[in-house]
Amino acid sequence: MLSPDGRKWKEDRYEGYGVFGGKDIYELIAELNGKKTRSEGIDLVFDNNPTGSFAIAAARGVKLPLLTEGDYEYHVALEKFGYPETCRSQGYFYDYDEEE
Repeated sequence: MLSPDGRKWKEDRYEGYGVFGGKDIYELIAELNGKKTRSEGIDLVFDNNPTGSFAIAAARGVKLPLLTEGDYEYHVALEKFGYPETCRSQGYFYDYDEEE
C-alpha cells in the first residue's frame, strides 16, 4: 500500500478487511485527510458514493492510498494502475464461480 506522502506498507499474507502491513486503509485515509478515526476515513470515501469507488472519492479531492504488487512510487503507480476497485468481499478470498 502506498500513500501519496511516500510511505509504504508491505503485506505478505493478506487476510482481508483492508489491513496492509498492519495499517488499516481507512485509518490511513482519515490520516491523509486531516481526520482521526477509521470511521471518518470510511465517511470520506462513501459520502455521496454508495459504491465506495476510490476514483469517485479522488475526484472529490479525497487523498487516497494505492495498492500495488511492486515497488512503485505513488505517481507512477497511479498512472499505471489507477485507484483500487471496490470489492464487496473486501478483497478476501472467494470462489470466482460464485460471482456469476
